Amino acid sequence: MDPNLWIVTARFIDTRHPLGRQPFGTSHARRSGFDYTACGEVAAGWPMFWHLAFDDADASSACRACANVLSAPIRRRRVAV
Repeated sequence: MDPNLWIVTARFIDTRHPLGRQPFGTSHARRSGFDYTACGEVAAGWPMFWHLAFDDADASSACRACANVLSAPIRRRRVAV
């Protein structure tokens, strides 16, 4: 999995954020065209934040399970070398 293909999705939008349209609550990783997040949550209908790659998401609000799924291939590559 290429982590650059994963963007931020969340259940809610923070419309009052000083930077404009931002996720509110837990930020999950999701691919364009898929209804599930990297951690397996059904995310059909959730807003996608095209301007935010998941690897740039705020660590304090990022879903740990999504982060673990996306970092797993990197850990395997390091072990194999």
